[in-house]
Amino acid sequence: MYYTAYASLFDSLMLTTGDTLLIRGGTSSVGLAALQLAKSIGVTVVSTTRNKQKIEQLNKLGADYVLLDEGDIQPQLYSIFPDGVNKILELVGTVTLKNSLRMLNGKGILCMTGILGGEWEMESFEPMVDIPSGTYFTQFDSGVNFKPQLLTKLFQHMEQFAIEVPIARVFTLEEISQAHLMMESNTANGKIVIVNT
Repeated sequence: MYYTAYASLFDSLMLTTGDTLLIRGGTSSVGLAALQLAKSIGVTVVSTTRNKQKIEQLNKLGADYVLLDEGDIQPQLYSIFPDGVNKILELVGTVTLKNSLRMLNGKGILCMTGILGGEWEMESFEPMVDIPSGTYFTQFDSGVNFKPQLLTKLFQHMEQFAIEVPIARVFTLEEISQAHLMMESNTANGKIVIVNT
């Protein structure tokens, strides 16, 4: 999750200090990792969740703004940033992509990294209409784009900024069914670790 977040942010989005980043799907494991990584270099982060109970978690982890995502978050975002944001990490995927693209400001970049919405294809997509003029749309897929040098940079970054991986719970191998239930219930709020004792 950290490699995916790091490569999406620093390679695809070219994230730098002072940027304003929207993380669409902020309570996913990649979303939480991206929040930590972005905040470590002084980025303003707007993170989204579909679950009201997870707003406090995102605030505690350092999100500057948390939006409750019920489909169209554009009015909420524009009430904070009337011109939009310059970087977007799209983790929900095709179901929110067009809405997210509309929130990019001039020369902004959107990186689609996740398909949390469960739909791999879009019924209609008109690049000349759906990608705002002067903005950029890219993607990152860790299964295809593995770059060893980025993994090295990730570990250096995590060490330099003392980033700790949030662990939801540690299970033994005998408790794997409980771990799976926790994962399926979407209540982990961190990584689930399995140890073989």
